[in-house]
Amino acid sequence: MSTRPATWSDAVALSVGTFTIVPVRPPTSIDKRSAGRAVVLSVAIGALIGAAMWGVVLVFDLGWEQPFISALAAVTFSTAITRGLHLDGLADTADGLGSRRSNAEGVAVMRQSDIGPFGVAALLLALLTQVSCISVLGSSGITWMLIIIQAAARAAAVLACQRRVPTAKPEGLGGWVAQSLGRTSALLVGGLLVAAAASTGLLPGVSTNDAVRLVVALILGWSAASLLVRTCVRRFGGITGDVIGAAIEIALTVMLVVAAATAF
Repeated sequence: MSTRPATWSDAVALSVGTFTIVPVRPPTSIDKRSAGRAVVLSVAIGALIGAAMWGVVLVFDLGWEQPFISALAAVTFSTAITRGLHLDGLADTADGLGSRRSNAEGVAVMRQSDIGPFGVAALLLALLTQVSCISVLGSSGITWMLIIIQAAARAAAVLACQRRVPTAKPEGLGGWVAQSLGRTSALLVGGLLVAAAASTGLLPGVSTNDAVRLVVALILGWSAASLLVRTCVRRFGGITGDVIGAAIEIALTVMLVVAAATAF
């Protein structure tokens, strides 16, 4: 790894190479600044994934007209394009919390290669909930919400990587990105996403109620992710890469539930 200062191109390479299966040239230098930038850039990657999922739903609706099948295809696509990275973090974090062990012992449970019963249950519940909710969004003709919801779910990583949030272990991806961002980054990213959600009410065919429920979904999703992060800090002494992935999946699932629960 080069000793030169990391640049934005390094951050882009780190973000794309870490959060997607898209092949890119590895960054030549990594530091805390570029790691933080990579986390922020993952929000834009989330928006692109959400747009692609919307496209998958539209394509499958042309052939089957079965919202559940279309939703299943969309979730399969998002899992494949991200290599299931965040889902893996969700499973490992669930096992760590379910073990009732604290600090280093709990982190050791998360680092094990196998998945325990808590991890399996968390994966099944999250995936079934996400597919079901996207199916409802498709039935209501508001699958476009996935663009903002997927972006906003990645913003949970921005919240988790604040400098005030300690890290449970210095090594690994979690060690690089932990404590890499300040409060200004979180406020800016969150503010832009809320503004984007609210402004959808100005688009043709989008009701004010749709925009309001999207804003509420974002706020509740971030609240759930923040609760998870605080719980993990209390139990394990800080966050890990697995906790960051779990926060993203928790935020995504809660946002989809809120959006789908008020879709009719």
